[in-house]
Formats: sequence, structure tokens, C-alpha cells
Amino acid sequence: AIVRNASVRASVPFGTQTLAVTAIHTDGDAMFDGGPTAGFDPSRSVARNTSGGATLSGPLAKHWSQSLTVGGASNDIETPIYGTRTSSSRTSVDWVNTVDAGVGNAFTFGGNWQHENGTTFNIFSINPNGIDYARSTTNAAGFAGYDGTFGSQQVELAIRHDHNSQFGGATTGTAAWGWQIDPKWRLRASWGQGFRAPSFDELYSPGFFGEFAGNPLLQPERSQSVEGGLEFKPSTEHAFILSAWRTRVRDMIAFDGPDFGAVNIDRAALDGAELSWRYHRGPWSGGGAITVQDPRNADTGAQLLRRPRRKVAADVRYDFGNGFDIAIDGLAASTRQDFDGPLSAYKLLDFAANWNFHRNWRLEGRLGNLFDERYQLASGYNTPGRNVQLTLLWRPGS
Repeated sequence: AIVRNASVRASVPFGTQTLAVTAIHTDGDAMFDGGPTAGFDPSRSVARNTSGGATLSGPLAKHWSQSLTVGGASNDIETPIYGTRTSSSRTSVDWVNTVDAGVGNAFTFGGNWQHENGTTFNIFSINPNGIDYARSTTNAAGFAGYDGTFGSQQVELAIRHDHNSQFGGATTGTAAWGWQIDPKWRLRASWGQGFRAPSFDELYSPGFFGEFAGNPLLQPERSQSVEGGLEFKPSTEHAFILSAWRTRVRDMIAFDGPDFGAVNIDRAALDGAELSWRYHRGPWSGGGAITVQDPRNADTGAQLLRRPRRKVAADVRYDFGNGFDIAIDGLAASTRQDFDGPLSAYKLLDFAANWNFHRNWRLEGRLGNLFDERYQLASGYNTPGRNVQLTLLWRPGS
């Protein structure tokens, strides 16, 4: 794969507010095997993605601040050997307000509006002009929340209502509670609901010669989760966190039907636990986490696709104190089930080095997949082998 990208960020004071602008463009070629005609060069998909936005944020009054963001994105993916091209665009507006009510109390409220367009062209399509689908959808939402501290306890409450132009309305809520038992121990618990409408591809994609096709009869996903955690900090150098969760999803969307088409899984269950540890002393910092989970179809007991039952992650960092630091990150995941069988377990190791050689300049380097591990996150799609990434950052006026 060959990827080229460019990005820009800028900010400027605007009265009591700050106006920040960001933009990024990515242009990439992805090669894959298995073109439909023998003798072709390796098949190629060309992807172009452009996104950007402007945010105006700052105080409106003594205890009231706001953030207004207007953004947009466009994506275009073309696979000439299959005669397909998919284009999509998104426009969004987000407005978030925070009111400090004093004495550990704060209220948030705001809204979100998003409009999406999607079109797929296919030279094998039976439709006029070769267009498999041309669709648009709009989602508007409003939300409100409360964050309060009462001595050693903290409470967070939130409610949100979405109205989707295709699937109607949905109201979801969340609640969280935390208790700082003493300086070393903290207990927390949370409950939340979720709503996700299917994407254009999940609904209308013709797939590839009849396989991996969308399903216009899909229903939105609706979920409910509970989570609990216990935090232990025996000193300023160490922190341990034990978390456990239970999630139930109705109508989970998965490409798990006939010919690997999109279907709703009536009932899905995701249960798991994680133990993590963080360490910091002098120039050294690091940590690790062990995750054990059971993602399954609650009706059949089958493992959900591409979700490992066990994961281990670890990292270590050393800061030389002169603007230069190095880090090593490791990740291991167990076998995962995919539509055509299990995906092999894998282990990754990355090395990174960062150098602040000037107060306004920073050079970042990363050597990914140090041991050139061969693995797949999705069947039929290879991942990068050993790779190098260099980034040069400039922050004027810092």
C-alpha cells in the first residue's frame, strides 16, 4: 500500500473566542491479490479522503462556555478491476455548552446535526447509468447532562434524543457513579444505552459478485451496557485498575448471513474483564493490560466475528530529559473467528523515538511491526509488514 497525506491546523483569537481550523487530505493505493482475470497486475483500490472543520470556542459569560464546530468530509474509493466506485460526503454541525453551577456542579447541553450522501457506481449494475444506489440521510440530535460532586462521591447523568430521517427517533441515557473511598481506593459503576443506524454500505451495497452485499431490511442496533471498576493506587508510582462489563445488543449488524451478506443478529452478548497497571518513576513510565472477553451470538453461542477472546498490551517509555525519548509498544491477540474460519493469533512490537530539537519543532519516528509479523484483522486483507513512519511537526509561537 502507498499512502500520501497532508494536513494543516491553525488557530487565531476572535474576541473572547478562539477560531481553530483543521484540514487533512489522504490519497492512497491499496494492492490486493485475487483479481477476477488472470494475467492482470495485482488488483488495486484507489482511495481519496478529504476532511476539515472550523471550531469557534470560548466563554459566553462568567460561568458559561461553548464550542461550535462545522465540519465536512468526502470519501472516494475506486477499484478499476471490479469496475466499482463509491463516493460519500458528510456535513455536520456540533454545538456543546458547559455551565459551571459552582460547588462541584456543572451542566452540559447542545445538539448535533449531520447530513450524509452516498453513491455507488458499478459497470455490471442492471440499473440505469450503472448506479447501484444514490442515497442521503439526515440525523439531528439534542442532549443534556449533569456532573456533580458530593464529598467523596461523583455522579454523571446524561440523556440524548436522535431523530433519523430514515429510522425515526431514539432516546438514550447514561448514568455513572464514583466513590473515592480513601486516597488509595476508588470504586465506580456506570450504565448506558446505545443506538446506531446502519450505514449506506450495510444497507445498499451490491457486494462483490453477490457476496458481502448490503440488506435494505436492516434495523438499527440498540444496546445496553453496565460496567464496574475498582482502582487502587498504592503510591504515586503505581496504579492498578480492574474493570468488568456486560453489554447486550439487539439487532447487531454483521456480515454473517447467506453469502456473507449483512444481517441483524437478534441478540448479541459481550462480557469481559480487564486488569491494567500503570507505572511512572523518574524518566521511566509504562504499563500493561490483560483483557478477557466473551463476544458471542446469544442465541447460538457462536463467537462474534473478528473479536479476540484474549488480548495483552504493554508499553515502556524512557525520557532522556533533553527533548529526546524512546518507547516500545507490544500487543498480542488470540485467534478470532471470521466468515471463512479462524484468523491466527498474532503478536506485534513497535519502536518509537521522538526528538524536540527546537521549541517549535518536533521529529517523530516509528518502526512498526518490528519482527515483520504476518497477520490479518479481516480475512483476505493483509496488514502492513515492517514499516517506517517519520513525522515532522511545527507549532509556531509555542
